[in-house]
Amino acid sequence: MIRECWRWECPLTWVLRRCSTDTELCGARLREGDLVCVNLASANRDETRWSDADRLDVHRRPLPHLAMGTGPHICLGRHLAALEADEVLAGLARTAPPVGPGRAALDTDGVEGRGFRSPRRLILRW
Repeated sequence: MIRECWRWECPLTWVLRRCSTDTELCGARLREGDLVCVNLASANRDETRWSDADRLDVHRRPLPHLAMGTGPHICLGRHLAALEADEVLAGLARTAPPVGPGRAALDTDGVEGRGFRSPRRLILRW
């Protein structure tokens, strides 16, 4: 579930990389050494990879995404972060009454930040 949350609203929205070889991308010529801004948030909403990509679907078949990086730039803490989030969410699911009108609700005051993104607070009511 947390991996889908990361795909849908990734904690890091863009990264800068240097082009390692001359190439063409979407009709643009890139030279070896050119600085490239990779928009991770956009890549993780690619409609050619995920159907209905703008919708959060915790039952979606997981596919690799860029939310925690890849290759030599992958987040070293991703496994621990996923384990912690899964445990917290599972604990909440076990202890909170069923969600519905007048029942438990999980809310935020919105996600903010341009580089690193996160909610300022997460509110659980029941």
